[in-house]
Amino acid sequence: MVVTLSTSAVLTLLTLALYIIRRRWKKISDAESSNQMGSTEVPLVSLSEISRATNDFSVDNKLGEAGFGTVYKVNEDMY
Repeated sequence: MVVTLSTSAVLTLLTLALYIIRRRWKKISDAESSNQMGSTEVPLVSLSEISRATNDFSVDNKLGEAGFGTVYKVNEDMY
């Protein structure tokens, strides 16, 4: 009976220790990958700002078209 309880306690502690170690490794790995990739935040830009920067979606600023829509060149002076 005592051997079974001791074995059970050791296995429980070992499982807990492995869980904690794995979590720490994952945190470190996630932090390293986010540092390598840089920021993943996308700035929010209003439609009026985009309209102004593309000169009201002028044909002169049109670069091309793809599956997700039209691509325009941005006039940085207007942005």
